[in-house]
Amino acid sequence: MNKGNIYIIEDEEITLLQISYFLKLRGFEILGTSPSGEKAIPEIKELKPDLILIDINLEGELDGIETASIIYKDLICPIVYITSDIEPETINRLMTTRPYGYLKKPLRFDALSNTLELAIEKFRTENQLKESEALFSLLINGLRDYSIILLKPDGKILDWNNSAELLFGFTPTQMVNKHFSVLFPNTNPHSQQPENLLLSSIQNESYDAEGFLISESGNNVYANYVITPLREISGDLKGFSLIVRDISERKKIDEERILIQNKLKKYNEDLERKVAERTSELRELNDKLLKEIKINKLFEKQIIKSHKNLLEAQELAHFGDWELNYESLDTILSPETCKILDIDLNYNIKISEFLNIIHSDDPNLNFDSAFKEKDELQYDKLILSSKGRETYVNIIARVVRNSKGIEKIFGTIHDITLRKRAENELNLALEKEKEVNKMKNRFVSMISHEFRTPLTVILSTIQLLEKFSERYDEEEKKNKYQKIYNGFNKLNELLEDILQLGRIQEKRTLLNQEDIPLFHFLNSIIDELSHTEHGNNRIVLKYEIEEKFIYFSDPKLLRHIVINLLINSLKYSPKEKSVFLRVFLGENNRIYFEIHDEGIGIPKDEQPYIFDTFFRSSNATVKHGTGLGLALTKEYINYLQGEIFLDSEEGKYSIFTVSLPYHK
Repeated sequence: MNKGNIYIIEDEEITLLQISYFLKLRGFEILGTSPSGEKAIPEIKELKPDLILIDINLEGELDGIETASIIYKDLICPIVYITSDIEPETINRLMTTRPYGYLKKPLRFDALSNTLELAIEKFRTENQLKESEALFSLLINGLRDYSIILLKPDGKILDWNNSAELLFGFTPTQMVNKHFSVLFPNTNPHSQQPENLLLSSIQNESYDAEGFLISESGNNVYANYVITPLREISGDLKGFSLIVRDISERKKIDEERILIQNKLKKYNEDLERKVAERTSELRELNDKLLKEIKINKLFEKQIIKSHKNLLEAQELAHFGDWELNYESLDTILSPETCKILDIDLNYNIKISEFLNIIHSDDPNLNFDSAFKEKDELQYDKLILSSKGRETYVNIIARVVRNSKGIEKIFGTIHDITLRKRAENELNLALEKEKEVNKMKNRFVSMISHEFRTPLTVILSTIQLLEKFSERYDEEEKKNKYQKIYNGFNKLNELLEDILQLGRIQEKRTLLNQEDIPLFHFLNSIIDELSHTEHGNNRIVLKYEIEEKFIYFSDPKLLRHIVINLLINSLKYSPKEKSVFLRVFLGENNRIYFEIHDEGIGIPKDEQPYIFDTFFRSSNATVKHGTGLGLALTKEYINYLQGEIFLDSEEGKYSIFTVSLPYHK
């Protein structure tokens, strides 16, 4: 294996031959050699080696250090010096070219090989770190709804993202080294309030609040802000993150909603009061007219007119009245009452039938028990009529007593269906917004945690290598570099999952179907997982189809589905327990993949949400995860026109069954 392409600049021919011979034995490839810097510079620009090994003392106009300075102008490449001169002045000149090492003549060839390997590895690691930091910066600056501000331990602003610049109107240059309290209205930078916010975030690991913040235009922005302390791997305070989200529109909607609700409430109260007053007045007038009719039938027209006005008022307001006479056993219903309840005007309804229709669902508001302690009842009820129509009504009932007990019960019924629907629609809209906000907060929290952890590992490992490199042996150094690789790969995998979920949901992933020899395909997956951290030869395949069966589908998506579900079962089940993969054909041209484990299971009340983006069950938080795996798996299955089913009991088992179509 080629350990790296080397270019050597050495004017001592014997030394040059010895170095070239030894490095070839150690697995390096010599791209070229030169005795002088003047000759080497154009060749190096063309060949672009992985590393340059250069003697400081060279023949010609340019020495090794001057040659390296010229090369660095056009090519970033690690340089290792060979020198017999270790004078302080030479060392100082040498360090200006950022060397990756230097060796003193006479050379020890083992040390030479190790130095070159470490220099090439360090150079590659630094480049990967720069790429990782660029990806992270791109992601943070792409969060349009969230302004992210980095603070020093003393509360002064260190940096902020593009969203913060758009929200507040200040550039990072304008705000760097200013105390973050300048964003708070009526706040003195020397007051204790900002320090109290920082202290609260340290004591509680974060501080979450809402309030007004100031922008460059001077306008107040109502926002939700979260302050979180940032720590070194040692636990020492490194600074704070201030995450701000503009919720001015939500606050405006909340205020408008409250205003509308108050207006509706007042309107209903006024309407009910006016109707009740008018109904009471009209009923009193009717009673007087009915008594006077026995004396003089001349008042009959006035009674008819008054009753007609009552009915018209009730119809306009969807307001009916009723009366139950316990002495005559008569039930008297107004036309509007019959209309609201879908009762035929000509039907002679009994008192018990009517009470069964309008009785309250609250046992405490039952007529028989309630009227023992009070003379009036009021409640809302959803009524299902004989015609199947649902109507929300408000019932008001009053009792009239005599010496024997209840003489009669009379009251009103008001159709409030439209009002109830409006209230339900408003509440539904608010719940949807709360759910969206909850998902966004989970996303930011997950992104902050999942990216911060590997970046912290990478940064701390590099710091250790820079400060204590000479104390580590080769094995320890390789372990450190492996940590950096693992962290970098973890960031790439998480970012790819997020991007892939977006592509699938937006139908931007092409379906590439082909013939798949299913038995060999599944065995290759099992063999791959068996050598992972969780696999350890625990997967048992129950293949109930003939081995030569060919399945036509997208192998990439099918692979993602099977691997994601197997890894999920392996991760959340004991290491001594097997995970079973059963494959069989069903009716209606369906093929089934059943993954069965004896792990921690999923709580029953959380199972409906297990495939939601970023959702993690309450008993799974002890394991590392992002809440994307099962959501992405379900999107893959939907894309293949399939279905997934879950059967699980907490603490015992989980069975995921995938159903996909196939053509004979």
